[in-house]
Amino acid sequence: MEKILIISENRSDNLGDIAINLAIKKILTKSFILESCHFSSFLKKHKKKINPKVIPIAKKIILEFLKAFNLIKFFARIRWHIFGEKKKYLSFYRKKINASDLVLLGGGQLIRNNQGLFCEKLSMISKISDSKPLFLVGIGVDNKMNFINWQIVKNTILKSKYIIFRDKLSSQKVLSKFPVATKSSILPDFAFYLSNPYLNNYTYKRKYHLGINVMNFFSMLNENKVKFKYFKKKQIYNLLIYLVSDYFNKGKSVILFTTGAVQDLNMLKEFRKEYFLKTNIKIPYCHPYDLDELFQLLSKVRNVFAMRMHAGILSYI
Repeated sequence: MEKILIISENRSDNLGDIAINLAIKKILTKSFILESCHFSSFLKKHKKKINPKVIPIAKKIILEFLKAFNLIKFFARIRWHIFGEKKKYLSFYRKKINASDLVLLGGGQLIRNNQGLFCEKLSMISKISDSKPLFLVGIGVDNKMNFINWQIVKNTILKSKYIIFRDKLSSQKVLSKFPVATKSSILPDFAFYLSNPYLNNYTYKRKYHLGINVMNFFSMLNENKVKFKYFKKKQIYNLLIYLVSDYFNKGKSVILFTTGAVQDLNMLKEFRKEYFLKTNIKIPYCHPYDLDELFQLLSKVRNVFAMRMHAGILSYI
C-alpha cells in the first residue's frame, strides 16, 4: 500500500484548517497509508494556545515596533536565510518526503505572500519531492501575491501533477499566470465531507437557540492592508447587539463562540464586555480547544450566525 505524506496547516489554531486535514484523511485512509506533517512548522508537538496576556512586555514592544515599520517579513527572511531556519526545514521535509511515495499539499490558503514565507516553503517542498508525485489540493491564493512571489512558486505549480482549487478566484489568479488549466479543477471545501458525530434527531433538546460565531475580521483586513472607509467596528457591534437582544427579548438563549483563533477570542470578549455595559447581561461563550469540542458545541445549537466560513460549513453538516 502506498504511503501519502499530507502537508497542511494541521496545527493551526484555526479549527477550519484542522477540519480540512481531517476530511482529506477520511477520504484517503481506506486506500493509503497516511502521514501528516505541519506546513509552517517542524515542531513535533502541538503548541498550546498562548494567552496574549502572558506574552512578555518586551516581546510585545518589539512586535509592535516591527509592525509599525513593516519589518516583520524582513526579519523573517533573515531568520530563513541567515540564521539556519531554511536548513532546519530542509532537513525536516526531506526526511518526511523521502519516506513517502506521494506528496499532497493542502488544503488552505497556502499560496500567500506572508511573514510565514509560505511561497519559499512551497518551493522547497517541490524541489525535495522532485522524484515524487506532488498534488496541490484545496488550495487558495491571497491578494498580496507579487511578481517575486509568483516566481518563487512557479516551479511548484508547474511541477504539480494536479491542482484542486478551493474557489474560482484562486483558480483565476493562477491560470492567469501559468498554463495549468488542463490539470486543475475547483471543488467545494473538503470540510463538507465531514459529519458531526454528536448530532442526533432530538434537536428540540438543543440548549441554545442561537450561536454567534465571532471573527476578528479587522485583524485580517489590517494584515492585507485593506481599508473600508465606512466599515467600522461599531456597526458590527450594533448588528450583534440587535441580534442578541432580539433573541433574549423573546426568552431565547444565545451563546458566542470562536473557531479557535486567539484574535477572534479577543474580539468576542470585547463585544461581550460592550454588551454587558449596555445591558448588564453576560453572554455565555465558548472558545473550543479542538475540533471535537467545537462539534459538541454545535450539536447543542439550533441556529448559527457564522462570520468564519468553516463555522458555517461545520454547522451545516
